[in-house]
Amino acid sequence: MSGLLAGPIIQKYGLRNVAVTGHVMQVLFVAAAAFSPMVGTDGGFILMIVLFGVGVGFSFTLCYSAVLVATNAWFDTQRAFAVGIGSSGAGIGQAAFNILMYELCSRYGWQASLWVWAGIALVCLTPVLFFLRLPVLTQRPTKPPQQAEPVKGDNKQEESPPPPQARPSPLSFFQDPVFVAWFFSLVLASFGYFSPFTHLVKHAQDVGIDEDQAPTLMSIIGACDLSADTRLTPV
Repeated sequence: MSGLLAGPIIQKYGLRNVAVTGHVMQVLFVAAAAFSPMVGTDGGFILMIVLFGVGVGFSFTLCYSAVLVATNAWFDTQRAFAVGIGSSGAGIGQAAFNILMYELCSRYGWQASLWVWAGIALVCLTPVLFFLRLPVLTQRPTKPPQQAEPVKGDNKQEESPPPPQARPSPLSFFQDPVFVAWFFSLVLASFGYFSPFTHLVKHAQDVGIDEDQAPTLMSIIGACDLSADTRLTPV
């Protein structure tokens, strides 16, 4: 849902500015979560929902939307495949971070693990600062159109060019029933998509899978996501 806000924000403030701001926000929210009380307490549980569900979720949407906009602008012929490669980064991170965070939490605790997470996110800010930009569009010079010679006896006044049309608002797409159906189908699908992230590890432990092996199921999902992004997006 935060994607509804990310698009107009990128259009108003620029691609790189929004991406850098979102990235810095993500680092700050993850680092702030390390100071929150224990998750088992009522106050700590609510605070983690606010910091991760709202803070990290919205800041990640700003970064992710900016990357997709830049990818679409740079590629023409292989755009779908390029978007698939760009989206596969989420699968790579999911496959690696689930095992990494489990090992860090087991050895150093969840607060130190969040500090490591914030540090890795801060390092990833470097390519955003130096490489994320829109391409410079160059157009070939065109010859000015030749004006026809006036015909004798023709007293008609030259017609003025039509006024430029205003850009449509992003909300105007909701007037299209096909777009509305596609939008709400993605909203409903997101509930099923994120359910394994919440319950799969605990369910695996409940059915008897070893505690050390349960987090690898999330890494398998990330690997499948990586394969699907690179192979099915061009389709």
